[in-house]
Amino acid sequence: MDAESLRAFLAVADAESVTTAAAMLRRPQPTISRTISRLERELGRELFDRVGRTVQLNQHGRAFLPHARTALAELETGLEMVQGIDDPEQGSIRLGFLHSLGAWLVPDILQAFRAEAPRIRFQLRQAAAGAIIDMLKRRDLDLILTGPRPDDESLRWQQLHTQQLMVVAEPGHPLVAAAAGSANGTVSLRDVVRYPYLAMTPGHGMRTLTDRLLSADGLQPCVEFEGTDIETLRGLAGAGLGVAIVPKAHFSHGAATVELPLEGADSHRDLGVAWLDGSLQSPVVQRFFTFVRRHPIR
Repeated sequence: MDAESLRAFLAVADAESVTTAAAMLRRPQPTISRTISRLERELGRELFDRVGRTVQLNQHGRAFLPHARTALAELETGLEMVQGIDDPEQGSIRLGFLHSLGAWLVPDILQAFRAEAPRIRFQLRQAAAGAIIDMLKRRDLDLILTGPRPDDESLRWQQLHTQQLMVVAEPGHPLVAAAAGSANGTVSLRDVVRYPYLAMTPGHGMRTLTDRLLSADGLQPCVEFEGTDIETLRGLAGAGLGVAIVPKAHFSHGAATVELPLEGADSHRDLGVAWLDGSLQSPVVQRFFTFVRRHPIR
């Protein structure tokens, strides 16, 4: 049993397709099929059931899955540590991040880090908070940039930045006039729920955060639309389909929408880096983690 066998097994288990797994690993499909067969002979058990055009883990495969993930992660960490001893300027970092961080935070951090360590490579995954947290816990990622702080005792967290939450609406929306007439120029959640509401789908960090704020005040908005991208919510708000709660923009969106500060001491999103407890062993991952902690965020 070797790393190649474990990678093939995990790819097929996740994709439920040998063809898709082969494309992911950039290997010929017959090679992946032979690798799985060799692994099954070594274990003395079949690991998959063939169901139509898909393959699904059977009870033996499900029992083997978490141990295969752990074993591969330990092998890859060991390889990185050995390589790091001889060449600390070379290695690979598996980094996950939120969709909303892909346009400003992640490019800024990576550009600055690559200027310092150009031979260190990145494997990047962009997804909703729930998805990248699951990948981190499966040891498919080394670090994730996410927010708010994950509520999971197996993860560790370092806060990096705080974003003010804003209500975004079209320029002629009644909330714009209401904010202008308020003492501090803010909008309350009670004002927000009077209008059609544009929300992120469940599983996204922003949805978790806004649901928590609304529940604390006993409020239930009338959800007009659920989306998977913050910029989509901005665009629909600008088109007059409703209002949305989003983090304060880090670049101009023109005059199509207006951002109004959300009232309340808890009206912010904490951004930070999270990792699995005890996983910061690779020299290159530790180096990047240290860099991220001291890198100024604009």
